Amino acid sequence: MSIRVYNTLTHKKEELTPIELGHVKLYVCGITSYDYCHIGHARSAPVFDMIVSSLHCRGMRVTFVCNFTGIDDTIINRDAEQGATRNLKPH
Repeated sequence: MSIRVYNTLTHKKEELTPIELGHVKLYVCGITSYDYCHIGHARSAPVFDMIVSSLHCRGMRVTFVCNFTGIDDTIINRDAEQGATRNLKPH
C-alpha cells in the first residue's frame, strides 16, 4: 500500500518516494515563540508522532528533525514594542 502526501510545490497529492529506499527523513519547523501561545503549537507534536509511528509500522526507518526558533530580531523587536527591558542580542 502506497503512502500519498500533499506536495506544496506541485499542489497535488503524490506517492511518497524516499530518496533512500526504506528511509524517510522529516524536517519540521517548530514553534515560533515571538507571540502568544496557541493550540497550533500543541498540535504539531502528536501529529508528527503519529506520522513517524505510521512510517515505522510500515517498516520504514525515520529520521525526524524539529527546529525550535531561538532568540532573534523578531523576538527582540516584539519585546521592545511591549516595553520589555531585556538585554538580548542575536548571535
